Formats: sequence, structure tokens, C-alpha cells
Amino acid sequence: MSQLSDPLNYKDSLILIAEDNAITLQLLCRFLDKEGLKYITCNNGSAAINLANKKLPDLILLDVTMPQIDGFDTCRILKDNTATKNIPVIFLSSKSDSFNKLKGFSAGAIDFITKPFEKVEIMVRIKTQLKLKKALDKLSDYSNELEKTLNEETEKESFLSKHIHQN
Repeated sequence: MSQLSDPLNYKDSLILIAEDNAITLQLLCRFLDKEGLKYITCNNGSAAINLANKKLPDLILLDVTMPQIDGFDTCRILKDNTATKNIPVIFLSSKSDSFNKLKGFSAGAIDFITKPFEKVEIMVRIKTQLKLKKALDKLSDYSNELEKTLNEETEKESFLSKHIHQN
């Protein structure tokens, strides 16, 4: 259980921000800087896909309306990719209607934050998703270790069983 002792330590997390509005991007960066969180930025969907594949961030903040590929299509592409499918995506949008929110969740987002946003609210949502991601990563690692141990024990048992029956 020592593997699960501190799954909520999110301070070493990496956040990808895909936002084409310079003022919004600057504001988000300032919020994350004050919390001591690491981030990388881009201003379009294509760059977000490339960066996500190269850096494998722990969380993606994704603007809905961007040049080249919009946020919805970007999210779908990320969720269809084995390497990036488990990275949580939070949509950022000035579109607050139910249709766009449902479209975002259908594309694979785990949250949808309406602009303009409050610092306290967005930081709570970001931290919550980072903590969940870290906990899920730890749980996955623990599960993989258990599976490996089980396979090793099964091989040992099979080996011993063969040798006992041969003698």
C-alpha cells in the first residue's frame, strides 16, 4: 500500500493550455504560476495534438474556438489516440449553452468551464482533475504490479507442478 500513500501530490504535473486568445492565455499562465504548476502552451488544435503526443501532459485546458482544428475535433482526435486518450480535457469557452457543453462532453471532456472564469473556481477544478489523474495513474501502476506478480507466481506454480509430476 505504500505505493498509494500520496497519490494526491499534483505539484509535478504538466498542464497543456491550448488557447488562441492572448489575454486569456496570459491570465491562465499567471494563475498556474502562482500555484507553482508547470505548463506548456499553444494557440491551435494542431499544435495541441502534437504537444500532447510529445509531452503527454497530465491535464489539457482546451479552448473550444481555435484556428485550424476547433477544440471539439481536437479532443476527439486526442481521445482516439492510445497515447493521449487518458489525459483529462477541460474545455474553456464563452459558449455557455447546453448544446455546446453536451458537445464537449460527447467529444471526451471531463469538465467545461465558461469564460469569463473565476480564479478560485478554475483552480479548484484544475487541482481536482490533477489529483484524480495522479490517483488513477498510481492505481494503474499498482494494478500492473499485481498482474506482474500474479503472472510470475503462476509461472512458478506451473514449473513446480511439471517437475513434481515428472519425478
